Amino acid sequence: MEQNIKTYLNGDFEVSFFNLGSRVIKPINPDKKDGKFEFPNAMDVCITRYCDNGCSFCYNNSTISGKHCDVNLFKEIISTYKGGEIAIGGGDTFSHPNLTEMLEFCKEKGIFASLTVNQNHLRKHKDQILDYFSKDLMKSIGISMTDPSTWDEELYQEISQAKKQGVTIHVIAGLLDDSYFKALTGKKILILGYKNIGRGEGKIPTGYIEWLKEEWLTILRYKCNPIIFDNLAVDQLSVKERFNPEEWGMIYQGDDGNGTMYLDLVEGWFGKSSIVGNDEKLPLTSKNIGELYQILQQQ
Repeated sequence: MEQNIKTYLNGDFEVSFFNLGSRVIKPINPDKKDGKFEFPNAMDVCITRYCDNGCSFCYNNSTISGKHCDVNLFKEIISTYKGGEIAIGGGDTFSHPNLTEMLEFCKEKGIFASLTVNQNHLRKHKDQILDYFSKDLMKSIGISMTDPSTWDEELYQEISQAKKQGVTIHVIAGLLDDSYFKALTGKKILILGYKNIGRGEGKIPTGYIEWLKEEWLTILRYKCNPIIFDNLAVDQLSVKERFNPEEWGMIYQGDDGNGTMYLDLVEGWFGKSSIVGNDEKLPLTSKNIGELYQILQQQ
């Protein structure tokens, strides 16, 4: 049963978070049609460019030479955050030497932190993941499935047992084909759009995306529950076309930059999402999240 674990006011809205991961946003005045947020309700925060996995599609160009963000910068900026949750990513997020300190800081501030990990790093970081779950330092984890042929189901089950509803499988449109279906069956999945930047630039697998457009509803819908999409996947897979306007109005969380924000603490910029062009990457002229969000709204 879902329980409300945090509610706050943000501009013209009341925002509630629930223990099973859902977020409900209600207008304070239902008659006001142009309501605005004062700060983001959720943020993606990049804390490292280090990774030894070498994925050919990595949008962050992460390598073994990649840098970590400064922990003091993280604390200074996050201390101004009035929202509910942040998704901490990289790179290999768990490789950051100050990650535990960052998560402890988020918990102290009442911020729910989610992390991502590649399936190839899952065993390496297993003890760390279980420790974070046991100490309630991490709300959830996304496991990037990039090769179903080497998927370790037993390891996945051990981690998912440690945190009910706290584990989501991430798959990328364009990489996802029918070889994934057996490994995905019965799991909560997030389909991410293929980011045509970084090492993946110019390699976008249009054929697989077109195939998935037809198959995700007819096959994945009955194998996985629930299925979530990021906004890029919504666009690439024409997800909106599958719903009537009333249904879409109930499930769509809004465009990138509307109550959300991307923050790169390694290279020192922010924007509506991780895939904005160079001219849309805004420098950190302030270390206050609310001020940065308002700057973003003027773009």
